[in-house]
Amino acid sequence: MYVSTSLTYQLDKIVKSFEVALRSYLSDKISTMFNTEDELKSYLEDLQLKQESSSIVLSGRIENLLKTFVKDYNKIYNLLKDVSNSTIEQDYDDKDVPYVSQLINIIMLFFTELDEMNTLEDYDNVEEFIYKCSLYNRIRNDLSHPASRKILRTESSHVLTFIIRTIKILDDKYFWYSNKNDIEKDIDKYYKEENNKTLKFDNLRNMNVTHQKTICREKELEKLKDLIVGTTEYARVSGSTVVYGYGGVGKTALIVDFIYNIIKEQQSGESINSYDFILFFSSKDERLNTQKTTGEYYIDEMSSDIHKFSDILEQILSNLGMQTIEDLQQSRMNGLIVIDNIENLKEDEKQQIFSFMRKIPREIQFLITSRNEEPCEEKIHLSEFKDYNKGKDFIENYIYTNNFSIELLENDINILLNCTKGNTLLLVQSLISLNEKSTSVLEISNDLNNYESTSFEKVVSFMYKNTFDNAILELEKKGLQAKNIILIATLYDEKIDLYALSNLSNISLNDVREVANSLTSKLIFNKTNEFYTVNEFASRFIFISLMPNDREKDKIEDEIEKYKDNLKTKLNHLEQMKDSNSKIKSIFTDWKPGSYVDTIVIAEVFNMYNKFRDAVFRKDSNKIKELLLEYSKYEYTTKHPYIRFQKARILHIFLDNKYHSVLSEKEVLLEIKRCFEDTLESINTSYSYIKNTESHAAVLFLFGLFSHKNLQDLPQAIRLLENAYNLQSKNNDRKHYLVLNELSILYVKMYYKTEDTYYKNEFNNVYKTIINSTVEKHVFDIEIYIKLNSRNSKLLIK
Repeated sequence: MYVSTSLTYQLDKIVKSFEVALRSYLSDKISTMFNTEDELKSYLEDLQLKQESSSIVLSGRIENLLKTFVKDYNKIYNLLKDVSNSTIEQDYDDKDVPYVSQLINIIMLFFTELDEMNTLEDYDNVEEFIYKCSLYNRIRNDLSHPASRKILRTESSHVLTFIIRTIKILDDKYFWYSNKNDIEKDIDKYYKEENNKTLKFDNLRNMNVTHQKTICREKELEKLKDLIVGTTEYARVSGSTVVYGYGGVGKTALIVDFIYNIIKEQQSGESINSYDFILFFSSKDERLNTQKTTGEYYIDEMSSDIHKFSDILEQILSNLGMQTIEDLQQSRMNGLIVIDNIENLKEDEKQQIFSFMRKIPREIQFLITSRNEEPCEEKIHLSEFKDYNKGKDFIENYIYTNNFSIELLENDINILLNCTKGNTLLLVQSLISLNEKSTSVLEISNDLNNYESTSFEKVVSFMYKNTFDNAILELEKKGLQAKNIILIATLYDEKIDLYALSNLSNISLNDVREVANSLTSKLIFNKTNEFYTVNEFASRFIFISLMPNDREKDKIEDEIEKYKDNLKTKLNHLEQMKDSNSKIKSIFTDWKPGSYVDTIVIAEVFNMYNKFRDAVFRKDSNKIKELLLEYSKYEYTTKHPYIRFQKARILHIFLDNKYHSVLSEKEVLLEIKRCFEDTLESINTSYSYIKNTESHAAVLFLFGLFSHKNLQDLPQAIRLLENAYNLQSKNNDRKHYLVLNELSILYVKMYYKTEDTYYKNEFNNVYKTIINSTVEKHVFDIEIYIKLNSRNSKLLIK
């Protein structure tokens, strides 16, 4: 949509009032930096010669800007000086001022010197900041030529966002022409007039669900509002959002309440964003109810709005009075399209919907509900009331809101939350039945906990309708066997990791990971850190529909029991190893395994070093292939950095022995490099507690040596070894001097290669540090060091 004529006049006033403040700020900064125009010229010429600047982007554009500024430096300087004087005097006369384009160019060239701006506060990245600056310039020019070019509402919003953010960071003294408060009031007035609209199109009267205020979901409603509407007028909003959770947790009720909330705010003028249309479509074809007379659960069939993508597209175009997708793409309307229970559609139909969403402009947002995690920009997992206090609040609030005549004791509430597992729908249906006196708390509990009851079967079927069959079928199409993994996780009787699932199912770790993650996205599994558990309602379905006969079930349970016993034995053995082996004890002290799986795998790969060394010594290719295959399994088991670091050390055995029958020299070099890089990445991100330890320094040192000796990458080697030195600069041990010795060699090489005196000076610093040290000869022989560096005597600064 375009900015109206009346709003264009208001926007013009805001943009030009702000222009004076921006001009005043930039003039003051540049005038303060350079006392004379010659100083400015010298600075610009220096930038031009070095092809380096404090600008935010080094590009052809910046180079051209420098040429222009060097050419017109005196004119630009005098313009800025005049503006600076006007700011001081808070007055103006008949003098020229810089164009807005010149002001934007100044921001680009002197970005790092502009302390108020260079923090990029409230911007995702530099590119966004540059775009807002350029857009401000363009809109300002468009406004100076009325009726020449229409301005989009999205463009005006971006420009006002830029102005609001910049006003916030600039000093009040620059707002001498028009003060901050006046500009902010004008912006508020602009937005109120722009947003004072009601919906032009909607189909909400045809919804197959009724609107009821949600209870105890305030945080979720607020999060939806933050994502879709935004917290402020300049907040980034989501193009697509999914609210997902298994059946009965209140997904549909939440989004319907959200829709009516934003319509209310829009009608009252309180809404930040204005929608032209809101359309609601549902594939929901059944609902879970209770018999009024008996309180038993039954599934009630209902008519769904949509069955395939073409249904949705046809109804969208029909409701908006359009003919084609192109009409929608070019409409410039702000809209919200809601698709409820998308999981009921076939997979190919869902993919068509997601493809359609990507083709539609971001002014039209999508809100989806599903029993599966879906590929949307933002995701909200709506879960049951697991916390007792939250569940109790829900029960008490629901009774109060609906004016039910129910009195529940603390024990009754506890029983209800336990048997319903905090599921919103089951709680609501239970409370309705209790209010109608058709059942009791005890009967509800017995019904929901009895796997053989009709009600239990109906509930579980509703909660996971099609979920299991579709999930298993989808995985089987990829050649993945999910049933056994599901059964093992269910019968394991505690949280289980991928390592255990892989061992017990005899399925590769990669395949197990894919199955487990897929089942997690379908809400059959829950994942916490590296462990998986089966959802409580899912486990009930499993016991009804997937569990084998008692004989086969006993076999699985026996295997689980043997695995747990073996695991316990391994962990006990490891504790004994730590007590008797100082090296492995040191590894566990520094590298700190995050789980028992990490612990076992670290111990295994620690022992593999000697196995590889022996196999390489014997040139046993078959054994080496076998060991590499085993090691790859450990790599997939855990991302702990020690696993990659140890592999780098192991592969160095191949280089030291010039053994390349299994892996070529190039393959070994690339793999060692990858292992070192992965190790450091893990230390700097997921395993940051290892940072600054001796092991961290050892990784840097060995990677530095490898970069020097094997890759001949001198700059990288220097960076790594300098980082290693910084971590152990307070030490006075052999490792400390080995790092310094290697650095001195590298500095000399880099000096001769580049003739940059920086490296000559650094060599002298290291040389003096070493020869002035007090260290025992067996730790580091300074005399030999001096003798070896006698050939570099001409580099020494006396």
